[in-house]
Amino acid sequence: MSVLSKKPHIGLIGRNGAGKSVAAHYFEQLGYTCISLSDILRKLATKQNIDLDRQSLIAFGSQLKEQQGPDILAKKALDYANSFSKKTPIVFDSIRLEAEVLYLKESKVFMLGVDACIQTRYQRVQKRKNATDFVSFEEFSRQDEHEYLGKSSGQNIKRCYELCNVIINNDDSQEGFFKTLKDL
Repeated sequence: MSVLSKKPHIGLIGRNGAGKSVAAHYFEQLGYTCISLSDILRKLATKQNIDLDRQSLIAFGSQLKEQQGPDILAKKALDYANSFSKKTPIVFDSIRLEAEVLYLKESKVFMLGVDACIQTRYQRVQKRKNATDFVSFEEFSRQDEHEYLGKSSGQNIKRCYELCNVIINNDDSQEGFFKTLKDL
């Protein structure tokens, strides 16, 4: 892990079902602590008694970012990361906005993009069965396009990919994906 061995913090960017959480788990096995921006949003939504379905979370996240700035989740995540020892490597999961990427990059976070074809990603989300995953392929495709092209509440995965240090493809087996991560 020549590139990553020099990076104390990694940020993961990717579309729904691309493998960000699998990559985060891989890094956790190497001693990283995972901080998910989506988990931070879910905790804040729960405190406000907001449903945790995808549309409700997007609406709540948009409201939060409008009130406190588009990088608010990245700020909260980095504040939390700073509560750990400086020697603790962190992997940030679920980064979806350009402002989040820019904020974290200012703190020398290495940005790693993860992508896979839409059919593979849809199959994955159907298997994991999160509350936000029970949608038709057509709805999944519509959501994906909105998030990728920046039509959804400031989420712009395409622009975030452009800001990544590295982008890897995750259409391979899990073993192949782990080998790609190890070889970074």
